[in-house]
Amino acid sequence: MNDTQAVGYTDEVLQNKAYSYRPMGETYINLPVKLSTMGSSGVYSSINDMSIWAKNYQKVVLGQKKFFKKMEMATYLNSGKQIKYGLGLQYANYKGLDIVFHGGGTESYRSYILHAPKQQLSMIFLSNIGDFSGLDILYKSLEFILSEFIEQISISETNWNNGMLKAFDGTYEIFPGTYYTFMSEGGELYFQEFGSSEKAVLPRIDQNIFCFPFIPHSKFEFYNDSLDFHLADFTYPAKKVNINLPKTERLKLEKFIGIYKNTEYNTTYELILVDDKLTAVHGTINNPIVLYPIAKNSFYSNQSFFGKIDFIENSEKSLTGFKLSGQNLKNIFFKKIF
Repeated sequence: MNDTQAVGYTDEVLQNKAYSYRPMGETYINLPVKLSTMGSSGVYSSINDMSIWAKNYQKVVLGQKKFFKKMEMATYLNSGKQIKYGLGLQYANYKGLDIVFHGGGTESYRSYILHAPKQQLSMIFLSNIGDFSGLDILYKSLEFILSEFIEQISISETNWNNGMLKAFDGTYEIFPGTYYTFMSEGGELYFQEFGSSEKAVLPRIDQNIFCFPFIPHSKFEFYNDSLDFHLADFTYPAKKVNINLPKTERLKLEKFIGIYKNTEYNTTYELILVDDKLTAVHGTINNPIVLYPIAKNSFYSNQSFFGKIDFIENSEKSLTGFKLSGQNLKNIFFKKIF
């Protein structure tokens, strides 16, 4: 593998590097990587080198097979729930095929590697355009190449009745600040983004599993007052929540105005009022973020990195700061400095 290396900073010049782009109108714009991490999002490779890596998985020349087996072992969440994700590799059964895989992406880079170990098949996808669906290409190719092993999945009707849908009704917190609402009507289950009036029917895959048609290879798997949101090859557990929105006319938004700083990351947000809506402003890096009340001292937004903020009061009912949570962060404290 001569064209693979880990980089320590994003501005490092790499020979033959493919830059990432995303569409904007009738043209494309460059979307540079902002993460400077060794490992995830910090390794650059080529399709030829990845093929060598895949061949070594199927027939180990360097290292030992037990190393890969350990990477595929199931792990457990703090709740005790077992997940089919090991130390770097995920496994599943896809229409009768045992597969091992992992994917990822940052900015507009997309990557995916998929193995069918019993059939000695490996497939790799690399892309530098974020709106290109590699999963469609890989899984359709998998079904075409290994068509004789593919099982046709039919919806189970055993003990099914429309009343079962009622158990899935409610609002679920996918991430802090990201809420999805589900409602059963006329024998169908509908999906609705929290705060929206639009809804869409979810095609049923099985008794408690429904397709999410807006993103390829995504689905909701329901349990008792909880669900798993399978987004491509990622799984996000969510709990059913009760939300009682505060009456906006009783909220005094002016009290939340101010400048808040997190010293660990040296990051500052200013909260202001724009068109009578609380709005978070972060210099010139991010666009203004509109905040919507979800409780007396809590707000959410439509940005996953700024999902929910919970304001903190002292004994005199004065605001001292807020805690920020989102898709990949929890309770990051911002102190009010002005």
